[in-house]
Amino acid sequence: MLSKSSLTNKMKTKFEIVVSSKTRWRQVMILLIVTLLTTTFLYIFIIPLTLWSIYGSGASSDRILESPFVNFIAEWLPLILALTFLIISFYINLRRGNLGRAKSFIIVAPVLLISYFFRVPILNVMFDTLQT
Repeated sequence: MLSKSSLTNKMKTKFEIVVSSKTRWRQVMILLIVTLLTTTFLYIFIIPLTLWSIYGSGASSDRILESPFVNFIAEWLPLILALTFLIISFYINLRRGNLGRAKSFIIVAPVLLISYFFRVPILNVMFDTLQT
């Protein structure tokens, strides 16, 4: 059985190897654009349409849609799905030894997280630009 210090050193070494590997910037940009567009598509179209098709319209559905749990799902499910995809892809590439690809998934995850917190102003700018 591994001791806690040897496990920590092993993880630290693995992290240092991933960080020092070559970065594939073309893959990072493509992955970033795809995840941002997918998250935006989920946030704007898929989740609202799914919730509307499940609950319909009317007074009782408005009450259900205003509940905190449904509000949490509508607001944060796109981010949770995208981050889950990035984490699983990182782990798969790390196990296969594709350190450059694994590093690109790690780079995209914080950028996606930061941009998701500013999603409302970004979407407002996009829609205002498209209207003029």
